[in-house]
Amino acid sequence: RAAGIARRGECGGEINKGVRHVKTDDMRLCEMGLLEGCLRMAEMLGGVSKSCREYSQVVVPGGFFYSRVYDFRPKRGLESIRALKEDIISGKAPNNLLIFNSVLTPQLERNMLAEGFRIFAEQTGMVCELNGNIEKPKANIIEVEYSRIKEWARCVNTAIGKEDSAEIFEMMHRQNEAYFYGVEHNGEIVSTLLLATFGGIACLHEGGTYTEYRGRGYISDLIRRAMLAAREQGFTKIVLQASPMGRPVYEKLGFRAVGQLKHWSLP
Repeated sequence: RAAGIARRGECGGEINKGVRHVKTDDMRLCEMGLLEGCLRMAEMLGGVSKSCREYSQVVVPGGFFYSRVYDFRPKRGLESIRALKEDIISGKAPNNLLIFNSVLTPQLERNMLAEGFRIFAEQTGMVCELNGNIEKPKANIIEVEYSRIKEWARCVNTAIGKEDSAEIFEMMHRQNEAYFYGVEHNGEIVSTLLLATFGGIACLHEGGTYTEYRGRGYISDLIRRAMLAAREQGFTKIVLQASPMGRPVYEKLGFRAVGQLKHWSLP
């Protein structure tokens, strides 16, 4: 679970396929849980992750959400922000930034806003220790086979208003670090969850339930199933990035908030 392949990149840095971060604080685990998924998508879809002068970037063909600037290191203050802005405008860098909490000081945030950057989404990083009692799920949960990934993808896309292609999920299914779970009702997948363990971090994604099946605790049961699976694999913590709507559900399951993930772009 340590390091991956590296080769030279266009901006003079290295293209790192599979940068792995395991020993770190809880907020960085949440940030890296998201980023590791983007890095893996780049590997699968022929994209790259490369290190530039004051930031790194992952570029995934046709994938705005997965393409992003990360590890921004503004050593020159406003000059660094303006240089990044120029790279985005010229197309040298993706217009999607995840600035790590350890770097995002109030002054940097004010300077980013003054230079025209905006926060287009905000999530709460949450972590749960897996050393306590985990209630067994009550719903009819299945580990989704490859032959049913299109059905699984249709459910999650409909439930949370996404348009990710089923082919992407099929590619992920072939990885031995992605586990697809679903709740089955009358032979149909009606609720979904993905447990990814990319980079040695157990992270939850793609939780969604068809509208008519909400309020039955399906997502909670799917999370319990994923927590048990992660613990069986030797993980001591599991992380996720929560929306305001989802946060109360996760708190009831033992997750605690450790910080905010702010997603930036240039309008």
